[in-house]
Amino acid sequence: MRLDVESLRDALLAVVDELDETRNEKATLDPKTTRRTLYVMTVRSDRTNARTLFDGADPTSIVDQRAETLVAPQSLWLMNDDFVLERAVELAARVQREAASEDARIARLFELLFARAPDEREMTVARGLLARARTAESASWEELAHVLLQSNEFFFLD
Repeated sequence: MRLDVESLRDALLAVVDELDETRNEKATLDPKTTRRTLYVMTVRSDRTNARTLFDGADPTSIVDQRAETLVAPQSLWLMNDDFVLERAVELAARVQREAASEDARIARLFELLFARAPDEREMTVARGLLARARTAESASWEELAHVLLQSNEFFFLD
């Protein structure tokens, strides 16, 4: 089962330790807020947001069950949206702060995103990606974090 858009947004904020779980507050119109998505108001006339792309309930009608589609624009959103890219930068910074060695950082990424340790094959792939990156070290960590944020294991529940 794929995460719904609200859970996906909250998960992206949670892995970088930015999710504001304050309860019983007024809703906000600010889509950049770090508050839980539950508190972000839906503008009925706005059909251009991630909620629409990820099968959010149609705010103009009564919906008893959401559709669940898998379409290319969802992947493109994960690859290109500023909100996701910013979370990848923050996630890379977090693992660099919390772990000293390359292997410890990779393990921390897997722990934060998948709640498990990486297997040897995954460690090898991650090391290879970091080694091949032709950018600054921090950017290579951002690329690895971004790739893992787009993975099926993060996006789907077993």
